[in-house]
Amino acid sequence: MKKYLMTIFTGILLILSSNSFAKEDCGECHEEITVSASHESIACIECHEPEGDHYVPAADFKNGAKGCLKCHEEYTGMLESPMHTRDKEKHYVKNVFEQYDPDFFEKNCEGCHVNSCIDCHDDNNNAHKITKPETSVCLKCHNDYFIGADYTGLGIREDHERYQRGIKVAEQYHQAMLPDVHYEKGMDCGECHSMESLASGKKSSKVCNDCHIPDKNILEHSIDAHLQKMACSTCHAAWAPVEYGTFWIKFEGNARKDYFKWIKSPSEDYSKSSYKRYNRRPHIGVNEKGIYVPIRPMFINVFSLIRNQSAMLENKVLSYDYKVFVPHTIRRETRLCATCHENKEAFLIYDNASRIFMPEKDGMPFKSFKDGEKANIFGGRVVTPEEYKLINGLYLDNKTLQIKKWNDLLNVF
Repeated sequence: MKKYLMTIFTGILLILSSNSFAKEDCGECHEEITVSASHESIACIECHEPEGDHYVPAADFKNGAKGCLKCHEEYTGMLESPMHTRDKEKHYVKNVFEQYDPDFFEKNCEGCHVNSCIDCHDDNNNAHKITKPETSVCLKCHNDYFIGADYTGLGIREDHERYQRGIKVAEQYHQAMLPDVHYEKGMDCGECHSMESLASGKKSSKVCNDCHIPDKNILEHSIDAHLQKMACSTCHAAWAPVEYGTFWIKFEGNARKDYFKWIKSPSEDYSKSSYKRYNRRPHIGVNEKGIYVPIRPMFINVFSLIRNQSAMLENKVLSYDYKVFVPHTIRRETRLCATCHENKEAFLIYDNASRIFMPEKDGMPFKSFKDGEKANIFGGRVVTPEEYKLINGLYLDNKTLQIKKWNDLLNVF
């Protein structure tokens, strides 16, 4: 029995000794590495598996992030998360652009995706200082037209060089807008978008009703149809970044790309520009559950091909897609009644009398970028003219509520 116990004890000493020496040996070359307090008691080889004469990175997804997931196995789902695989985006790009360029995604869309745990969890580019990511870390990717920067009150700017000024985040310029009320209260992204939810493929871990109970004393909340048939953000989103028309120009041969130097160049073969960018209240559609929700373009892709000195293809509309989304610009104040009930454009119902731009004169097959009849809605559908007539009629017929609303506004002022 004593011999058996001695053997076990010797084995433990050897393991502890090997770990200690491994940590000490690493330090001979990696002298400047300091580890965060939560990991400082762990030997290097506990996280870095041996590979040949050296060791593999602990957090890289291409290695299965084994060094991290051996302890944090509940987050294994991150390896298959949309932030890493980007499967939906690849499928979309394939359907839209493959006929003209099978390598479009690799050339223009590879910039932002998660390849390693430390993409989000490092502290100032120090892979061994593991930290919980704050909102500023999220904004490394979630800026410009991608939901995230709007939460902090940053609105997209027109992408022509003459508008490239203002607040710069992750090499993108923004203008100051109203921030989300939750951001003003000091809430970071992770308070609604937890690691558990992201690892399980969910977009968020909380919805509005988890924290808020609608006050029926507020006029808009007293209308049952609002609570039953509308998302909270439909009224409470102050604004959203919106891009009408994303123009892609592909160059082949000895085409003079330098003629387009004043617009963005996402890759060697392409220049890119928007027809018009706004920071405005989002349009309204209907999601797959029959709820009225915010929608915005995703994307209206317009393609031109210049080969040598000739335009082989000009302003070819490859897609006219909107999508259901959740603006991160929530405010206590809301839309006024008339901005929905007396505003056809809010529902992408085209009004020829109110338009300013004329895309048909640029060879496009529609008269407005806000024409719902032409739009495909990911995750929902457009509001029909018949539905709008009902929405408009219910409001105009109810004079009592209109008077009450105006009295409420007078009391505020």
